[in-house]
Amino acid sequence: MRRIQWLSEWGIGVPMVDQDHQTLVELINQVFACIDGPEEYATLGSVLSALADYTDSHFHREERLMAECSYPNLAEHHAIHVELAAAVRRISDRYRSEQGLRATEVLEFLEHWLVEHILKEDMAYRTSVT
Repeated sequence: MRRIQWLSEWGIGVPMVDQDHQTLVELINQVFACIDGPEEYATLGSVLSALADYTDSHFHREERLMAECSYPNLAEHHAIHVELAAAVRRISDRYRSEQGLRATEVLEFLEHWLVEHILKEDMAYRTSVT
């Protein structure tokens, strides 16, 4: 595992969406930086709080954009967003209940989100919105 550097080819071509995605990369890097550190647990709390806000606002903006562009797979993409938001809630609930959540687990989840969702699912709508 290492720090992630945002690559321009990951961009969708819509500045607000790309900035949101860069925010996710920043959150990933914050989690990476705290692994096994003295502030790991506190950092996870901050990241999970930011991630909850991020999912709500980002998914709303992204879906509104897809609707404005008549993206044909909006319903399927929305369903994926619902599952990601539920996964964020489950992780946050584990954190709040102090069930031994570790930064490496959160990092794995966020990296999966980056690779599977942004670099695959979001790229599918790229030509519809640019």
